[in-house]
Amino acid sequence: SGVSGADWPIHRTASADWSERHFQNRVENTWEHNAGEIADAAAEAFEESGADVLLLTGDVRERRAVHDKLPEQVRAVTYESEHGGRGPESAHNALLERDLAQVLAGFEAERAAAAMDR
Repeated sequence: SGVSGADWPIHRTASADWSERHFQNRVENTWEHNAGEIADAAAEAFEESGADVLLLTGDVRERRAVHDKLPEQVRAVTYESEHGGRGPESAHNALLERDLAQVLAGFEAERAAAAMDR
């Protein structure tokens, strides 16, 4: 006598695989939540400050996530820099200052061109 099983392949997912996917989903959800919180705070600070432009710094993926969650009118004047750091002694601060100067110069040139068109 014999026992017949299913005649198609059976694959059992290891618990570590499920755990890893679950962890990755939690990380993604946390990133999305944080990006939304940062975008809200940045938009509020932008509006209150009367600034002309917004410059996002940090990790490229995080910048993109925040950028995508900004209100359209703020997103239209938002730029990104790969430079910058959390501490005042960051070696990237000089490069960040350069990026900001370039963004402001470009913004002023666009504003001047729009005024000339009017």
